[in-house]
Amino acid sequence: MLQETWRKTAQKNKGRLFASSAVILLPAVAGLTFWVVHGWSGTAAALLLFPLPLLALHGVCVWMTLRDPQNGLQDKKALSMAFWLCPVLSLLFGAVWAAEALNAPSVFFQVQPFILGLLLIAVGNFLPKCRQNRTLGVKLPWTLASEENWNATHRFAGKLWVTSGAGMALAAFLPESATAAICVTGIVAAALLPVGYSYAFYRRNSKPAAPAKEKGRAGIGFAVTAAVLLGCTVLLFTGDVRFELADDALTVRATYWPEATLAYGDIESVKYMEGMAVGTRVNGFGSPRLMLGRFRNGTLGDYTRYTYAACKSAVVLEHPGGTLVLGGADEAKTRALYESVLAKLPAA
Repeated sequence: MLQETWRKTAQKNKGRLFASSAVILLPAVAGLTFWVVHGWSGTAAALLLFPLPLLALHGVCVWMTLRDPQNGLQDKKALSMAFWLCPVLSLLFGAVWAAEALNAPSVFFQVQPFILGLLLIAVGNFLPKCRQNRTLGVKLPWTLASEENWNATHRFAGKLWVTSGAGMALAAFLPESATAAICVTGIVAAALLPVGYSYAFYRRNSKPAAPAKEKGRAGIGFAVTAAVLLGCTVLLFTGDVRFELADDALTVRATYWPEATLAYGDIESVKYMEGMAVGTRVNGFGSPRLMLGRFRNGTLGDYTRYTYAACKSAVVLEHPGGTLVLGGADEAKTRALYESVLAKLPAA
């Protein structure tokens, strides 16, 4: 009965799999357009390449979901998570890269936490509707061994995800430092607290140990969660900014952000500044290690920044397209960069 239900579910969802996969690849179409019009660049590369791992992940998630016979009886809205989570993420991150290349207004980037918050709210509303299965939801030894534990954990997780999402959405209107803290806290809480709740529920109700087979599946879930948290840690504490001074132009390459190239002939002025106020991030990537993207302060107005967070000095380059602020890992390297750029400027 369950096998037949699964077969019908898989057949019925072929169209939805094709449509959701096509949505994931939409940023790649934008990347191809950038490549044709503007040539190969960091933006074109990002838009073309980053949907591919998402597409692979999407295929694995949908395959695992549909091959689980129990999901043939799953709530339709809950089953939609497996089909549309990766497409939404692809569109969101693709829009960030495209907007950066098109110099989109700052309001676009300020609503990103708001959009992510809405996504958490939507998933949180689906979680309590998930019936016990091996692929969707909070898959732990205790939830897979007890339907009562499963239902209680998913009711708790649903409320928690909605609360975290609401906090992230409201954080979009707060200063950047508060927004980052609230978003990180909300994501970590949504990932870890349901695990603790489920285990406490298991201990409180003295349920028998989960079968070894279920423990193995739960171990995979733990591994995926650990991998996600490890990935977030890597993003926060790794990455570099490199400066390449060729004969005719300066190229800046940064981890997690598109590269920038500026011809020496286009540089109108170069200054070395100490203790420059960062101001407000308009968009970009920020971590305890790197400060990348577009910023705004009272001294320079709108400017583009490629610096390490720990270094308080910077090289400020004025050019027809705006202001570029660069910085090395420390003051000595930043000073050396300043002198190297000065030596490359055409003689007056």
